[in-house]
Amino acid sequence: MPPGMVVICAAGHSPKVQGRGDVHLKFTCGEWVTLRDVLHVPSMYKGLVSTDKFDKGGFKMVLENGKIVITKVRRYVGKANNCFGLYHL
Repeated sequence: MPPGMVVICAAGHSPKVQGRGDVHLKFTCGEWVTLRDVLHVPSMYKGLVSTDKFDKGGFKMVLENGKIVITKVRRYVGKANNCFGLYHL
């Protein structure tokens, strides 16, 4: 990871990246998901997950009616609801 790497946000600020690694997410249905090679930005109070990480992890996402349904190999993993243009896991 290059020193001084930052994430450029729409609000105009650029918080520093402190590390890179794997993250384990637990959905409300109890299902666990591991996303690989994600950036750690501790100054961001909410985590942002790129759909690219789900895609590269072999997940399928269907977006419709204000929600994303996430599956892997036809098995339900979880859903995310739209809230002001962002989907909350």
